[in-house]
Amino acid sequence: MAEKSGAGQKAEKVSFVRTERGERRQHWRTYTDDPALRPLMFRPQFRSFFPMVHAREKDYRKLSQYERLRNRQFYSASTGFFVYLDRLLRRSQMIGPFRQPPERRYTFAGFGASQTGPSGEQAIDLLITEALLPKINKPLLAAVSYWLKALRLANGLRVRDIAKRVNLFEVDIKLSGGATRTNLVDVGFGVSQVLPVLVQGLLMQPGGIYFVQEPEIHLHPDAQAALADFFIYLACQGVTSIVETHSEYLLLRLRRRLAERAQQPLSVIPKLRSSTRKLLPDQVSVLFSESKGREGKITRLEIGSGFQFENLPAGFMSQITEDRMHLLKAVSKRHA
Repeated sequence: MAEKSGAGQKAEKVSFVRTERGERRQHWRTYTDDPALRPLMFRPQFRSFFPMVHAREKDYRKLSQYERLRNRQFYSASTGFFVYLDRLLRRSQMIGPFRQPPERRYTFAGFGASQTGPSGEQAIDLLITEALLPKINKPLLAAVSYWLKALRLANGLRVRDIAKRVNLFEVDIKLSGGATRTNLVDVGFGVSQVLPVLVQGLLMQPGGIYFVQEPEIHLHPDAQAALADFFIYLACQGVTSIVETHSEYLLLRLRRRLAERAQQPLSVIPKLRSSTRKLLPDQVSVLFSESKGREGKITRLEIGSGFQFENLPAGFMSQITEDRMHLLKAVSKRHA
């Protein structure tokens, strides 16, 4: 971290190391060659990962007037920086690669849930919470139903109270092409796995960061591709999504939308805030991670003017093309 003084000078490099060794209590240590910054101390705050900044009064008195000015400037800058990071993380959420399996019946845990949790353990409680509200619009249920339909997984979702005295509920899915509703357990496993991804994404606040690992698990190719549209929609709402994926279908849809200068038809979701923002190539970053011996290597894949990846590593995203070529060769030999 560096700080500019009123004269345009920069402070020396300062590093903050959080330590936890032996009998020593967890604390932050400050390493700097700048005498103006040595009095600064960083102590842990209650319910915050980031430290509280303060100065040792005894050492602060020894500073010159100019050094005191630099000390106060750095104090203000570092305090504001930690506050910004803390607020950013509080607006950010994560969904991991292993989500809760579906249940035939759910016992409502109460109205305390505000996020789905990293394994989606509270996603259904959030849907039940909204279902129990008085007869008003149900924006979350409506939005989840819309995206299930957009992913070609179902035509709708319903939460049904089956035993009020014991808070027992069922989640029913209306399958595509039929009027019959089916219990969540009895449909494809992918529906239950993508539900937390949809619920948490729709609850994200603008300015937050949404971390999602393998959102495509147990989904068919059409649904994997449509997930790209979902994350584009979140971007239009001011949510940054960081997605770990192995899906070529998702990446292909993303490139297609970039070529189309994607503007999602948000007007079809009347209960959600609409947006006219479009996704542009400079708002997308695709990173490829690979192992090089004992080290890892991350390469940013450049999207060219033809919306192709211009620097693909050898063998990446080539299997489908190779299979198609071999299929055509085999068919042509049969008819030769």
